[in-house]
Amino acid sequence: MRGFWPLVAAVLVQIGNSIFWVAYAPLIFAIAAEGEREHWFALCTVLRTAGLAAGGAGGGRGDRGGDGRAGREGGVHRGGGVMRAISGRRRWHVLTVSQALMIAAFVVFLVVHLLVVAAAIALVLIAIVPLAVCEAIQAAVVPTVVTESATPQTVGRYTSAYQVTFSIGDILVPVIVTAALDVGAAALWLPLSGVALLDLAAVALLARRMTALGRRVGQAPPASASPAERLLEADGN
Repeated sequence: MRGFWPLVAAVLVQIGNSIFWVAYAPLIFAIAAEGEREHWFALCTVLRTAGLAAGGAGGGRGDRGGDGRAGREGGVHRGGGVMRAISGRRRWHVLTVSQALMIAAFVVFLVVHLLVVAAAIALVLIAIVPLAVCEAIQAAVVPTVVTESATPQTVGRYTSAYQVTFSIGDILVPVIVTAALDVGAAALWLPLSGVALLDLAAVALLARRMTALGRRVGQAPPASASPAERLLEADGN
């Protein structure tokens, strides 16, 4: 029975985590004014990042709070800077930029093994920056597109389907990454770059059909938009 209760606790934590991620996007959809949802999702991401930074610093360094404050301030500045940069731009444009940043980081990770250790470490630290910007962009824009593509009656269903993709990834990615790393760096980073490139093309194609994806960041949907128009628009404009 020694391992039973930790297992039960882990299952309960995972259930609570899943319920949270399914519920928080519809909550923001309901309470945030139209045109402000990206800012709310970005704020949630900043707070989550700041909490992780503070928790990591607290756990690793005891009661030395300086590093935690630095992490929180860094998260706030990153989220605010990204939102200022993407506000007013079309959502599908900023998502393609985010995918391009991810591809660039993956290419760096692919070639660092060819460098001396000091240069490789420096380059990896630099490559983390575009990955962080990519995460900040997608965390603000993607949930907004998902919720605005749904009707008020189906937003929970859409969010659940969106979160299922993360659950599938949580199961498959560790297995795939472990197997790929046993083969070599190219077996991991080249396929990941290919997937990111396919995502980039898919975003451009979906923008022709999904009205929410073609809107500008911070732009409220037209007051006359019907539920059907929120999901699909024939001409994509």
